[in-house]
Amino acid sequence: MGVRFGLVYDFRNPNGLGGRYSDWCRTVLEHIRAVEEMGYHAVFVAEHHFSDDGYMPAPLTAAAAIAAVTKRIRVGTWIVILPLHHPVEVAEQAAVVDNLSGGRLELGLGLGYAITDFDGYGISRAERRGRMDEGVEIVVRALKGEKFSFAGRYFNLSNVQVSPPPVQQPMPIWLAARSPAAAQRAARHGLNLMMFGGSEIYSAYSQALQTVGRSSDGQTHQVATLLSFLPWFVCQDPDKTWERIKGGFRYMATRYCEWFGVAADLPQDKTLLVLKDWSADEFKNAGLATVGTPEQVRETITSALASVPYSLLVTWGIIPGTDPEMNLESHALFAEKVMPYFT
Repeated sequence: MGVRFGLVYDFRNPNGLGGRYSDWCRTVLEHIRAVEEMGYHAVFVAEHHFSDDGYMPAPLTAAAAIAAVTKRIRVGTWIVILPLHHPVEVAEQAAVVDNLSGGRLELGLGLGYAITDFDGYGISRAERRGRMDEGVEIVVRALKGEKFSFAGRYFNLSNVQVSPPPVQQPMPIWLAARSPAAAQRAARHGLNLMMFGGSEIYSAYSQALQTVGRSSDGQTHQVATLLSFLPWFVCQDPDKTWERIKGGFRYMATRYCEWFGVAADLPQDKTLLVLKDWSADEFKNAGLATVGTPEQVRETITSALASVPYSLLVTWGIIPGTDPEMNLESHALFAEKVMPYFT
């Protein structure tokens, strides 16, 4: 099987440029229906909270809406911030979405990082890893549809059985990782990996799969990534297109740089506080944005695959603050001129 391609949607509507939020949601759903017809493998919904641009705070709710307006495309989360939620509730919602979609859910889970997310929920960021470890075990067991009990520091359950069970057995579950330790967590549970980082993340995952005996357990362990920090954008005239979309690129970049930089979970994150003041052109010149012809984007993907055997590559569905139709044109050109080389 070749590489498959997907898109991540965050539903952001900065400054109300897409109209009322309810209207914008309908625009995004129509966008997703269009990319389904182009042959994309999956669409995912991201999660953040308390963002003034409407960044989606309820990814599984949005996934249910997507499932209702599509027929074939896989529907997933990139990601559910698991430490913010009760894992049984996450499992129940995931099972319902899997049933509503006819067995098309890809459940992505992650640790989270934005201080505002945790402060708003009254949950200490210092508890994230403990809540994540317990939460992952509970979600995995709950989605098997069997009755189970669990005793931990944060959660204690007695004879819990999620009903209805999901259609898929096993449910495809992915864990996000920005560090080797997080990649090892995914391997311990035998789950797929959503990578944010370089080949050292994949190496940690691959080695851990072997260490815990998962590499020969008969399951296919998939690896996905956002190919670049910012979206790729495919066009025939990169210079002209860049002038039209670079404001949206910079909007994305500065918000993420601030979230990651303030949280400073990894040593390199502090440098992002400097990057948030960069211009859009500086981000592009540093290789953090891929805006090019189909041939140029193919080269970028080929280079990425030379270091990590990705099974799924994703980019952003709509760059915030840009024309949704321009984004659709990019996705259509990608599907026609780039995707066939790798699928």
